[in-house]
Amino acid sequence: MSQTQLKALVIGATGAVGHELINQLSQQNYEITAVVRRRATFHQPVTQLICPNFSDLSGFIEREAGDLSGTQVFSALGTTLKQAGSKDAFKAVDYGYNLAFAKAALKQGARHYLLVSAHGASADSWSFYSKTKGKLEEAIAKLNFDSCVFFRPSLLLADHSGRMLESIGVGLIRPINRFFDEPPAPSVWPITPEKVARAMVGLSQRCAKQPTGVLRVSNKTMHKGVTP
Repeated sequence: MSQTQLKALVIGATGAVGHELINQLSQQNYEITAVVRRRATFHQPVTQLICPNFSDLSGFIEREAGDLSGTQVFSALGTTLKQAGSKDAFKAVDYGYNLAFAKAALKQGARHYLLVSAHGASADSWSFYSKTKGKLEEAIAKLNFDSCVFFRPSLLLADHSGRMLESIGVGLIRPINRFFDEPPAPSVWPITPEKVARAMVGLSQRCAKQPTGVLRVSNKTMHKGVTP
């Protein structure tokens, strides 16, 4: 597949990682389509598929996305318990919508799926957040993608993220970062959306050449700026 033929379908494009993902995909000459609830502003050429009701996400993708057999599919979709308002609402977004999106993309012929998960994701975790992310990974890993890549960032150094711990991290970690050439504890050290997106685009290009199977990309790997 040549550089000019690369295509991407993205959900969660309006978030911190999603915006940076759109930016970096554009720099790599991807033809980008974003699934959004309402029309959004991007500084790059992006085809927008407007899906006001994500509860019908599977049907919408099947009706609107067309053939995805040559398309790299990305999800940076996620919320917080505070934003969602309840555990059930959180699970509906982070688990339900993401799994519906993956299944619909697979049905339309997609062979490669790249998902922003979370550091510590585990179906056996005591944390509801980490358990939900872990169960989502397990469910998507069971689908028949040639490449299924999970990115596990720690706290995101993103301005106005709406996440309390991440907002605190922006204020505390960025000044500290100036004293280090490399993160002192890369396995857990907060990470920028740019580094997460860079890893996603890099792995996407690798998938296009050679399927990876199920792959989990750690926070440490993304900090190093290398792909496994």
